[in-house]
Amino acid sequence: RVTMANPQPHERIADLAAGTCGFLVNAYQHILAAHTTPAILERNEDGSPRNLVGDLLTEPERDFLQREAFRGYDNDSGMTMLRIGSMNLMLHGIRSPQYFYMDTLSKEFHQPRAYDLILMNPPFKGKVDKANLSENLPSNTTKSELLFVHLILDALEMGGRAAVIVPDGVLFGSSRAHVELRKKLIEENRLDGVVSMPSGVFKPYAGVSTAVLFFTRGASTERIWFYDMAQDGFSLDDKRQPQDANDIPDILDCWTQRNAPESELARSQKADALRATLEPLKAERLALEAEINRLTFE
Repeated sequence: RVTMANPQPHERIADLAAGTCGFLVNAYQHILAAHTTPAILERNEDGSPRNLVGDLLTEPERDFLQREAFRGYDNDSGMTMLRIGSMNLMLHGIRSPQYFYMDTLSKEFHQPRAYDLILMNPPFKGKVDKANLSENLPSNTTKSELLFVHLILDALEMGGRAAVIVPDGVLFGSSRAHVELRKKLIEENRLDGVVSMPSGVFKPYAGVSTAVLFFTRGASTERIWFYDMAQDGFSLDDKRQPQDANDIPDILDCWTQRNAPESELARSQKADALRATLEPLKAERLALEAEINRLTFE
């Protein structure tokens, strides 16, 4: 998700329900890897980079990354996540973590248009204090997954980007709050892409089906890039053992090439081939249904 969002060294990056700050750490490492001389950069067996010296960064960029680029928020009871997340940032090179104890859905949070990129995996079943809910958020729902998407849109700068994990209900829910959010995402903003993930990716903690939404604040949606991920390199049971089947490399390649003319041609040809395959099947189905109706009548 961080690779697809492609954070840059000049961007203000936030996680509004940061937990252990994994997204912010990965964003920092992605920027360092992209600005380290290839001859210096090395890869571990799992593909993760090392020797992230960021030697191609300018001094103002280094200073910005240390002081202003990353910001996290969480309201975990007892501030346990605040301590763990701050230490995680420090251990990965952010000397002065900007991590704050705050409920970003509450009236105390006032940061409209403050960020260029937001990376989040918000709580799906979080408790919402409706009496203290921010006035900038809709009052017709208490579902945290819907409220956080509205919050992200409010906190992004115009043209800012987001990658957020949501339960499938956000995409397919039929309530008024679900429909209004989807309408807002598509008509008032640009929904760039959706990656549908299998239900086992968060096991053993949760078995809910989820998707990653990639969107940009402003404009409107003309086309939506969609990928149905079947495997993520691990078994989809509670053990989550490593395995060979992994769609993630293909997802990254397809995302990178999504606007290339040759990719457009390939998609068009594949769609034509699928339509050609389906047409006789549809005709056969209609003929069989007609015969069933005739026999039923007789």
